[in-house]
Amino acid sequence: MLLLAAYQITLGRWAQQDDVCIGVPVAGRDHPLTKNLIGFFVNGLVMRGDMSGNPSLEEYLARIKKFSIQAFENQDVPNELVLAAINLRRDAAFNPGAQVGFSLQSALEPQVQSLDTAGFQALSNIVIEAFDNEHSVAIQDIT
Repeated sequence: MLLLAAYQITLGRWAQQDDVCIGVPVAGRDHPLTKNLIGFFVNGLVMRGDMSGNPSLEEYLARIKKFSIQAFENQDVPNELVLAAINLRRDAAFNPGAQVGFSLQSALEPQVQSLDTAGFQALSNIVIEAFDNEHSVAIQDIT
């Protein structure tokens, strides 16, 4: 939440805006029927950063915490229903809700040094190739 707040404050100052909305991906696996499925179930939450009234960092972090908890509690609501409820004008040129994304990648690097001789032999059959991505469309303007 601290990193999200810092990101929102930075973007708000650059854009000279008191209200900054940032899209945050969530796993979307809270329903018992989806927990064991294989596949990519991601939903985007829009995290609103209200900096009106020039709050202190402590006050702003309290706002972010409150809003984040509310957003995660309601993450199962499909984006289409949220957009319909707030009557947001849709435009194919823009991602609805947030044009800026925030994602914290906290995966640990694999420890190749911990492989024994058999592990290195298993890795010897792996082939790594580069490939061209035919699609160069960004989902958001900044992530």
